[in-house]
Amino acid sequence: MAVGPVVGAAIAMNPLAGFLVALVVVLVVCHGCGELLCRCGQPRVVGEIAGGVLLGPSVLGQLWPMSAGVLFPVETVAQLDRVAQLGLIFFMVSLGELCPDITVRRRVVGWVTAGSIGLPLAAGIGIGFMAGGVLAGSATAPATCAVFFGVALAITALPVLGRMLVDLHLDQTSVGATTIRAAAIGDLLAWTVLTLLIAGRTGTGHWSANALTVIVLLAVVLGIRRAMSRLDRLASREGPDQILLATLVTGAIGLGAVAELIGLHAAIGALVFGLALPRGTTNARRNLLGLRGVTLALLLPVFFAGVGLRMSLDELITPRLWWIFAGVLLVAGTTKIIGAGGGARVAGLPTADAWRIGVLMNCRGVTELILASIGLQHGLISPLGFTALVLVSAATGPLLRAQFSRPVMVGAIPGGVPA
Repeated sequence: MAVGPVVGAAIAMNPLAGFLVALVVVLVVCHGCGELLCRCGQPRVVGEIAGGVLLGPSVLGQLWPMSAGVLFPVETVAQLDRVAQLGLIFFMVSLGELCPDITVRRRVVGWVTAGSIGLPLAAGIGIGFMAGGVLAGSATAPATCAVFFGVALAITALPVLGRMLVDLHLDQTSVGATTIRAAAIGDLLAWTVLTLLIAGRTGTGHWSANALTVIVLLAVVLGIRRAMSRLDRLASREGPDQILLATLVTGAIGLGAVAELIGLHAAIGALVFGLALPRGTTNARRNLLGLRGVTLALLLPVFFAGVGLRMSLDELITPRLWWIFAGVLLVAGTTKIIGAGGGARVAGLPTADAWRIGVLMNCRGVTELILASIGLQHGLISPLGFTALVLVSAATGPLLRAQFSRPVMVGAIPGGVPA
């Protein structure tokens, strides 16, 4: 007797067991692929997406046609998607908390932010208009797709940048402080634009919905920050605090639900909640770091595996994809480096520091992939456009590391620590 039908029948009789088996398979495959690509110099998140592709119809579906009915029936996929959305919500909260309060020269940060956002945004909009018929999602206006593509090229992966600064011993230098602040401001602007695009795409771009959005955001900024400050002072100074952690979790989920109800994405509500958290609250930060560890190990891989499950290898063998990928990679890298570095030079920084800032601002990774996934989910870009953005994110990591393969001399930078 074939094993497949027997396993399928057993899972059909016990949906919980089927969900748990599928979750184990997804985690094992995605973490394995992530570790393999990480050792090859690629971002771990790209390996997690690759694991989803291997489990999808393009690979496992061809080798074992019954896999969709046995491992990934419709009900199980829906449950995995809910787990994935929960992981995305928790990650976006920690991303908002990463935006630092660092004292740096405002003029330098302003010029770097303007250059790192303005030039890639304009170039991405140009690409979106030229290839709109290929990149645009279903029933999406070419202008909407073009603006989204510009936002995708302009964003900087803040967690990747933070880790890179620590690895290069630049986190306590003026260069590090400038880049992390410029990236935080630029990402906030990018997510704001994405919010407006989704509101227009889903038909919620009316005065009533916009007014409700403003009211919700003001309530979060004015109310939650004060309440969380008081709760943080009352929290335990040793180890995780259950009340504080529960408040962080329920607040993120609650604001994510509000965002969904007003026509936005739950991740945007979670990001706003993270931005509203008070700075300098050590207890909240410690609890968020613990939550982020569980999210990265368990929940977020399921999100990217789901992205891979919906991808098809047919897109990767399309010649026009590789032409688009090469063009987008060239434009994305050059505009980020020239824009951010040029802004730093205009602000008066030395050429070496300006070049370093330009290269660092070209960090891409999980943040860009999340933004691209949301764009794909809401039909702002096509699967081909999404695949091109995934490939650009995958290629940027090794290129960035190659730029800093030699020791970085930062002794001349105020507060610098020799690498």
